[in-house]
Amino acid sequence: MSCRRGWVVPALAFVLAACAQTDVIAREAADAGTPSGACRAAACVDFAALSGRCADPSAHLSLGDGCSAGDPTLPAARFAVCTCHDFVSTHALVTDAWDSRSTPGASTLSASVGKGDDCACGTSQLLDVAALVTARAADNDDVALGFAPGSLEGFSAQPSDPPLALVCGRYYSGSVHGSGVLRMSVTGHALLFVDGDLSLDDDLDVTLADGAALDLFVAGNVRLKGKLTLGDPAHAPFARLYVGGTGTIDIGGAALLAGSLYAPRAELVTRGPLEVYGSLFVRRAAPLAAVTVHYDVAQSVPNACARALQ
Repeated sequence: MSCRRGWVVPALAFVLAACAQTDVIAREAADAGTPSGACRAAACVDFAALSGRCADPSAHLSLGDGCSAGDPTLPAARFAVCTCHDFVSTHALVTDAWDSRSTPGASTLSASVGKGDDCACGTSQLLDVAALVTARAADNDDVALGFAPGSLEGFSAQPSDPPLALVCGRYYSGSVHGSGVLRMSVTGHALLFVDGDLSLDDDLDVTLADGAALDLFVAGNVRLKGKLTLGDPAHAPFARLYVGGTGTIDIGGAALLAGSLYAPRAELVTRGPLEVYGSLFVRRAAPLAAVTVHYDVAQSVPNACARALQ
């Protein structure tokens, strides 16, 4: 079945699939086929001081679903949604585009969806999220920030409890699990490394202050029985989620991600509507409700590299 319909907008070529909702995979006309493999996800060397790591919330990992058209040696997110295997759903998938360097929602351009060979799914091209988390066990800012690495293992949150305050720095935690809503308030460029699964019986609610960013790394899998709120549209795309597990990202309620999800080894299962301001890169997607992705065209260029990470 042929379902490609392509056109050119300034600096970008997008393709929209004019297909049934269960046939949502469209290839990027200018780059169909297996990526060259010249680019790979990467982290960079560390800043010498904490103040350097706090300077730019826009700086993050150099990664994506394929190689940048401008520089084939560097990765970039070229699609609204990329899956290394399948996207299976009977529910609506809606994509449009905006530019985080201007005003969110200002553009109604259609973005594209990629599958398999369209995406940089080779093992050598993927970021090893689990290894990155493990490396933070002995190299983090927990002591300086007064953060106990076991404080989120078996927590019990009450509605009257203040949110966990995250300022700029690298936080290392064991697996995250507990009862009650886990709320976080981010006021700087915070990097939270979870060495294990993130498994909650309630909601995860993360708010970002102006100028703040959260890079959340989970070495294992993710299970939320409740809602997921990572940021808000006014602070997109500065809430970013990286998952290293090979199992499932299972979200029981409605989900909002004001940034991007990078989980090329995991399956995404959503049981409520999902809205993303950025992009999705997963091994497989099987949403059980509608998915809306406001593709950030700024991700189509190579990312600034977050030297805060290694």
